Amino acid sequence: NPTPRAEGACADLDYQYSAGNDNYSLIGCLSKAVGDVPAGARKMEKGGQASNLGLADSLVGWWLFDEGSGGIIKDSSGQGRDAQIYSTSGQPKPSFVSGVNGTALEFTNTGLVSPKYTQYVTGMDTDNEADSPYNFNENTSFTIMAWAKYPHRMYGSYAWTQSGYYNFSSFGIAGKGYSASYGLSMEDYSTILPLNSEGWQAWSFAIRGNVAGSDAPYMARSAVPKLDTWTHIVGVYEADSSTNRYIRLYVDGSLKVSTPVNSNFIMNSSVTRSFFIGHPASYTQGNKDFFNGSIDDVRIYNRALSGDEVSALYNATR
Repeated sequence: NPTPRAEGACADLDYQYSAGNDNYSLIGCLSKAVGDVPAGARKMEKGGQASNLGLADSLVGWWLFDEGSGGIIKDSSGQGRDAQIYSTSGQPKPSFVSGVNGTALEFTNTGLVSPKYTQYVTGMDTDNEADSPYNFNENTSFTIMAWAKYPHRMYGSYAWTQSGYYNFSSFGIAGKGYSASYGLSMEDYSTILPLNSEGWQAWSFAIRGNVAGSDAPYMARSAVPKLDTWTHIVGVYEADSSTNRYIRLYVDGSLKVSTPVNSNFIMNSSVTRSFFIGHPASYTQGNKDFFNGSIDDVRIYNRALSGDEVSALYNATR
């Protein structure tokens, strides 16, 4: 473990330390420690070659899942948003498994299959909720990133939206309440069409608000996902102005979808949004639509990353 330094101190340094199963090296001038993995830290590969962990500027939440054990997931953004692992009482918790870098969390939610139980990660206040890492509105840009591995196709999931149209199994983050939610997901159409091919599933990025008082979800979907394969998913909401808003979905560093958002789109800022990983955007689903698969390296940035930045982030973390 590095020796604690006074905030504001700056000196040339070169030290290594461990976090979970990973070893890190920080080289340069340290003005303030930033979480468990400081900005500028570099992942040390087995062969001794260091690779940058990627863009740290503008991070407001960063969960690496490299603890390897225990029930607390540290926030490495420096914002103090540590999270806790949760499961139905008496049922197994998510397991630490080999991830893209270090360890990841594997969720085995049973959905509609008995025994029914749920597993997810959430903030650390007393009722297993916390304000989301970034409480945005329609005029603020943000980016969500996660690595996810989806082992098999879903059957019998229930809808996320009030209209009963979309299924939303969140693996990034999700906001509580229909009128102000957002997140990354594996989307499943099996409740509206027969699931007789893999074509009814897709990685998805969604935001939800309203237009002229009517419910308005916006979703950007990718092509058919590769099963049992680590995939880099990034959702970007860009709001340059009220007339220039987009949601964008990147998969493995490449832009898949860019969708314009109505200029009258608004978020309900009075809704207390919660931060979840592996949990759908609302409690109303019960055991349904919780993620079943593995998640690694979840990040939230308080700005819209460019395509070049997303590509660089993919190459830095894979």
